Amino acid sequence: MKLVKTIMKTAGVLLAASMLFCSCQSTKTSDSTTVQSDSEYNVPSEDEVAVKPESEGEVYESGTSEPQSDSFLSRLTQGSVKFKEAGTFELSTTGFNAKLKKQEATFMLDAKNYNAGFGSPIMAAYYVVLMDQKTRSVFINAVNSYLSDFENKKLNRKDKKSYKRYGKSGATIYWGVIKSQTSNYAYPDAFFGYTFKDKSPYFTITMYPTVNEKRKVDDSVAEESMIVNFYFTKAQARTLADFLAEDNLYNFFGGNTPLVDETPAVDEY
Repeated sequence: MKLVKTIMKTAGVLLAASMLFCSCQSTKTSDSTTVQSDSEYNVPSEDEVAVKPESEGEVYESGTSEPQSDSFLSRLTQGSVKFKEAGTFELSTTGFNAKLKKQEATFMLDAKNYNAGFGSPIMAAYYVVLMDQKTRSVFINAVNSYLSDFENKKLNRKDKKSYKRYGKSGATIYWGVIKSQTSNYAYPDAFFGYTFKDKSPYFTITMYPTVNEKRKVDDSVAEESMIVNFYFTKAQARTLADFLAEDNLYNFFGGNTPLVDETPAVDEY
């Protein structure tokens, strides 16, 4: 009996010591994450960012933005939007475990509506994000602000509104299980900002759940989109901004782009 009591006391002491050690470690971690300077950023290697050259561009059809009939066949075929692919690049998304996962994204063009953006797998779906000229301008200004803040050590990991720090603007999204079947669509606000992941500040595009417009003709589909977050390193953000620049899209759109108000819609906080 004395031996058993001695063993139990020893185990109790070891358990208490272990809990105290973990508590100290947690406190140290919390204290060290107040604000990180640029020199402390754990920046992903920009050498890993690769942009594949543009090809002829694959064209495929996605879902409709203006359904005109309630028949089953028309739900699948009417008013389909043709997207053109214009090369690939890398970005990251998060999975169910909240860890970053690298994805091969595709530059996307909807020349008929003068929209451009990208498509990427995310979790168990594929999302296409398209921006009109005004939103592209907001996005490019947001990237420039992020790069400036990065270089000037102004990125704050404790900023709870960092995900929308650089403004918002309307976007069009299409989604489905695979890239060639993105027939669901919605018109969410896209928030531009940054988020710290693995001690690194990534530029982010965030979109909250938005009503699925396809429900107007097919009540069997999802009611809304899911919350979507895309993460970009400095080089990846610049790559997408360069692609979305008007002078770059000029040739893709056949030298015919509409003139719109390019004044950025800045989010207040």
